[in-house]
Amino acid sequence: MFRIGVKFTRKTMKFYSPFYDSDIIFASPLGLRMAVEKDEKGETDSDWLSSIEIVVVDQTDALTMQNWEHVEFAFKHLNLLPKESRGCDFSRIRSWYLDGDAQYFRQNIVLSQFLTPEISSLFRKYSKNIDGSIKISPQYAGVVGSFGLKIQQVCEEI
Repeated sequence: MFRIGVKFTRKTMKFYSPFYDSDIIFASPLGLRMAVEKDEKGETDSDWLSSIEIVVVDQTDALTMQNWEHVEFAFKHLNLLPKESRGCDFSRIRSWYLDGDAQYFRQNIVLSQFLTPEISSLFRKYSKNIDGSIKISPQYAGVVGSFGLKIQQVCEEI
């Protein structure tokens, strides 16, 4: 349960900056959910998730062993249109954000040791990038052939 905002200025890097001023947000799914969940007034505040351009989910296989609903909750609140302007310079906003098409330009990077049905479902529901998506799983040739001994391997069914 952690969430840390990082802001970059010309000469410094500031940790624990407010999310509306942050350039990078490091957070666990539970930390994001607690930051977005309803406050005392019963209102949700997820406007700071509206301009996320790159999402990196590392060690996703470990997150599947926890409450996966927190991960899906975070993805549901990405790139929604903000409710308030909060002093925004509208000349700097890209048109696809205002059209509600930001989810088609967001890059999702999901790193895992293995593929699970939950991860595949996450790709189907929330990876809608117009350039497509790709799943990479490396293939290892093994080391048996590098020993120099020519041993015939025979597999028999008993």
